[in-house]
Amino acid sequence: MPANDPVQYQTFANMNDSEEWARALVGSVQVDRENRVVVVAGTCPRCDDVFEQEIRNDDITIEAVAAGATADNSRPRDKWRGPMRFTVACLCRVEHPGRPSGTKGGCGAAAIMRDGGAVGG
Repeated sequence: MPANDPVQYQTFANMNDSEEWARALVGSVQVDRENRVVVVAGTCPRCDDVFEQEIRNDDITIEAVAAGATADNSRPRDKWRGPMRFTVACLCRVEHPGRPSGTKGGCGAAAIMRDGGAVGG
């Protein structure tokens, strides 16, 4: 396949591929706690296309129970104070063959990350 042909759209079949992709992307992730946003901007390690993603409150998961929180999670916690998880996905604008209709963009690569690092990696 010529170097400028887009890669086939494909999600990762196993967690190892996802973690490897995330580790390659770590330097492109900026967690801005003051402005409450995670920004991912760079080149996708899988398709080599440029993309940018902003991740905000609804897409952030608290990594661990914060001090003072109840076991049933009834007390609200500030998810921007402690460790957090979020999903990063390639959202490039290149038309990758096989991408399902209605998909925002990207080549199918995605991973769960923790404060700029791969979960489990």
